[in-house]
Amino acid sequence: MLKIFSRRTGKSSGKKRGAIFQTVDVGSGIGEWTSKQAERFPSRTYVAVDPLYSLGKGAPFIRKMIKRLSKKGVKVEPRTLEDFLKTMIKRKQKARNFNIDMPTHPFELYNFEFLFENISRVLFPNGKIFVKSEMHTKLRKLRELAKRYSLRVSAIKSLPRIPVESLRTGAMKLIAEDSIQSPEKKTYQIYSLVITYGLKKARKDFDNQR
Repeated sequence: MLKIFSRRTGKSSGKKRGAIFQTVDVGSGIGEWTSKQAERFPSRTYVAVDPLYSLGKGAPFIRKMIKRLSKKGVKVEPRTLEDFLKTMIKRKQKARNFNIDMPTHPFELYNFEFLFENISRVLFPNGKIFVKSEMHTKLRKLRELAKRYSLRVSAIKSLPRIPVESLRTGAMKLIAEDSIQSPEKKTYQIYSLVITYGLKKARKDFDNQR
């Protein structure tokens, strides 16, 4: 049944060699954005990558989360970014975009050097890497690293402030509360950066690329 569905819609199961992913969402957590995109564009293949999913066997909440994502057609990968990239390279798979959320983990855990060194093997020309973090310093470091690999890099932008209560983990909430000077303020700042692997002229239809 899955093979028939794949032939009719062009949607990949995510396991075959040469599969094309619309977006690989790294650090996807509950996968809210990914599931919405998969529902909006059912013919595209979205991948949710997060080591958190490996806890599914012993955590009912995570098990339920994985089941919900899978029902929406999202491919769930309980791995780190580097591990999943190695699988993509082995299977000759490519993505049109990457979303990477960097909350509280050390910068070095992501091994962006491995991603940039192999970018032509995992990302299509004109593909984009959308990165978000609560820490401006992380994005500054990433921006300089991307430049060394001759990638096009946007300026670091501030996203609309979000309620502390909506942050994904307890650790993120603690960091947010420590960084907020005024107790009356209940919102927290998120920063974003866009890296483009540009061999072609950038398209104007920016939203559709995601």
